[in-house]
Amino acid sequence: MVKKTFTFSKNQIFWLIMASSPIGLSTLPREINQYTGQSGWLFIILSLAIIILFTRIFLILPERYPGCSLLNILENIIGKWLGRLLFVALIAISIILTGLGMRLLSDGIIVHILFHTPGWSIILSELLIVMYAATKKEETLARFNELIQPLLILTLFTIFLLVINKANFSDLKPIVAKGIIFDKGLFTSLYSYLISWVFLFFLPLMPNFDILKKGVFQGLVFLTITVGLLFIMAISLFGPVEINYIEYPSIDMARLVEIPILERIEIVFLTSWILYGFSLNHLTLLSASVGFKTLFSKTPISRWVIFVGVIVFLVAIYPNDIEHTSHLARVIQLVVTVILFFIFPLIVLIDTVKRKVKQN
Repeated sequence: MVKKTFTFSKNQIFWLIMASSPIGLSTLPREINQYTGQSGWLFIILSLAIIILFTRIFLILPERYPGCSLLNILENIIGKWLGRLLFVALIAISIILTGLGMRLLSDGIIVHILFHTPGWSIILSELLIVMYAATKKEETLARFNELIQPLLILTLFTIFLLVINKANFSDLKPIVAKGIIFDKGLFTSLYSYLISWVFLFFLPLMPNFDILKKGVFQGLVFLTITVGLLFIMAISLFGPVEINYIEYPSIDMARLVEIPILERIEIVFLTSWILYGFSLNHLTLLSASVGFKTLFSKTPISRWVIFVGVIVFLVAIYPNDIEHTSHLARVIQLVVTVILFFIFPLIVLIDTVKRKVKQN
């Protein structure tokens, strides 16, 4: 069990959801555009509708089992061994996502700041800082996100305002683009919510259900607004053809600012982006460590942080290049999609049937 030393507030849950947006979000406009053209913003809205529906479905679990850990809920519904197996799978996914997130962040740092620096040294530096933060437990995570996430959002929206005069919104027409590949476009747009479920590891620390629900849904909506605006601005600034050749549209967007006093705002954005990367990796690494702590309550969480950290490092150095890393992230997204859109609804259905049988 997670020891309840404090309770997340609604605002902290909101920023927790914002923190769970993947590192690859900065490349998402280009990737969505490849399958949807300028119609990508429609797919982003559709993905929000889908994720809200299925999030509401799996939020039925903490609603029915207030104060219980995810492990307790799963064991109660599908049995001890199946429940533990699924719980361990979620821990493994968190570990892999942490490793891939660190690799993507280190690749971005090498490309834009620390040229020719060995990737493993950047990953190791990231990891040691994140591990130290994780040993300070959940309250540090909540406080850190309250500081970092608004900084990133403020910087990004400031860039939007400074370059909006350069935008050509006619590039968003026609609304329905030709050659849309619907399934790949929708799957890619759902990438924004790849890690939005990790708050489930902290269920015993959550407030009452109404506050939890509001924080989660408000976070999902604001995350979608951010992603949607990023896509619209990227297409309007670079065009649906040129954007296919831009690796990090959000960073290139910052370079378009021509106001002398703000012409280096890209440095501010890069700094906040790196801090955001630390925040995300802190969240996923701590989630996995808390998961192990829930399974083996007698072992101090600091030992689990070290154990998880070692595995994360091995995962981070495994991919050959950024394309390999992105491919692995897509594979994990497929696994998460199956869990969120099939396994969790099935568990809710099983619990509903069991409750009705008991009532009869």
